[in-house]
Amino acid sequence: MSVHRYPPQTLVGDYMRAGLGLLLTVVPLWYLQPGTAMALALTAIAAICLFFVVRTVERNRIVVSLEDDTITVTGFRKAVLRWDDMARMNLAYYALKRDKSDGLLEVTLKDTATTIKLDSRLENFGAILVKAARVARERRIPLNRITLDNLRVLKITGE
Repeated sequence: MSVHRYPPQTLVGDYMRAGLGLLLTVVPLWYLQPGTAMALALTAIAAICLFFVVRTVERNRIVVSLEDDTITVTGFRKAVLRWDDMARMNLAYYALKRDKSDGLLEVTLKDTATTIKLDSRLENFGAILVKAARVARERRIPLNRITLDNLRVLKITGE
C-alpha cells in the first residue's frame, strides 16, 4: 500500500488566487454599496472564488491510498474504486501557458458508481498512472486517443 497527498506548497498559488478573488469582490460589496447589476456580478464572482477555496481546502485534505485491489480517496467524502471494477480511464493534459510548456495532467478513473479525479500535483502521481494503465491493459478497457498519446509521452505502457 502507498499513501499519496497533495504537498501544501503546490496549493499555495490556488489559495492565493482564490483569496485575492474573494478580497477583490467582497470588499467592494461591503464598502462601496454598488448598484444591483454590479452587486450581482461581484456576488457571482465571489461565489466562484469561494467554490475554488473549498475545492483547494478539499484537495489539501485528500489522502489517496493505492492498494493492489483498490484505490481510495479520503477527503470531505470517501471514494473507493476496486481495480477489478474499473470501466474507464482518461488522462488529460491542461496547459497552463500558451506555449504548452507547463501544465497539469488529470487522470479520471471510473467504475459504474464512482468517479475519481486526481491531478499531477499529487505526490508520486506516476505510480497511480502506472497501476491504472496496467489495469486498463489487463481488463482491455478501451482508451481514447488523447489518453493513449499522453501515456506514450510519459512512456507508460501498462506493462
